[in-house]
Amino acid sequence: MSGFGASNATFGGFGQIPPPGGASFGGPGPGLGSPFQPRPEPKGGEPAAPPPPPYVKKESDKRQSGEQVDGESDQEQGDDEEVQSNPSSHSHVVVNNPVAETRPVSTCGSASGQSADEAFEEFRDAILDEVHRAVTSAVSKTMPTMVKGALQPLEKKLDGVHLMLESQGKRLSALSKTTDRVADDTRELSQSVKSLTGRLEGLLTALGQVESDLSSIGTKRQQLLSERDQCVMQT
Repeated sequence: MSGFGASNATFGGFGQIPPPGGASFGGPGPGLGSPFQPRPEPKGGEPAAPPPPPYVKKESDKRQSGEQVDGESDQEQGDDEEVQSNPSSHSHVVVNNPVAETRPVSTCGSASGQSADEAFEEFRDAILDEVHRAVTSAVSKTMPTMVKGALQPLEKKLDGVHLMLESQGKRLSALSKTTDRVADDTRELSQSVKSLTGRLEGLLTALGQVESDLSSIGTKRQQLLSERDQCVMQT
């Protein structure tokens, strides 16, 4: 027993979903009285295009039999004139063919993805520029202070070394002056020693002369004493 809520049940043709372009109610073929038959889905997950209407099918049959469809020659002639007048736009002209079941390639997803990637790259570049600018500004402001603070102990040490070198230079200068003065004194002392040596030599010569004089005086004294003794003995 079939009810109103039963699925895919035939109740006099009511409650069924007729496919587009189907037969009339109660007639033969896939009409309202036949069970629902889903259309096959093409590969890729996209819905199939609906079948063409009857008048399109008739025109397609006429084209296949070689007959000319009304208005087709005029449309083709207009299209040819448009292509000849504007050859640069030939690649952009689209001829409407109701028989050909063509679907335009959907570029919305790719375009939106590309625009999202471009926006992300622009945002990333902007962030990188801001970070680079902030880091450069911070470094340019803080680096001199950091370098100056790091060089202050070295500057103090260099000042101390400079003062020590100045003090050592002064000491060396004083030592050099003292050395020069000692050299002068040494030269004067050498001259004095030479003069004293000459005087000592003269004194030794004089002492030798005095010694010879004393020896001659002693000899004469002995002679006088001997002569006196002889005189005494004779008397």
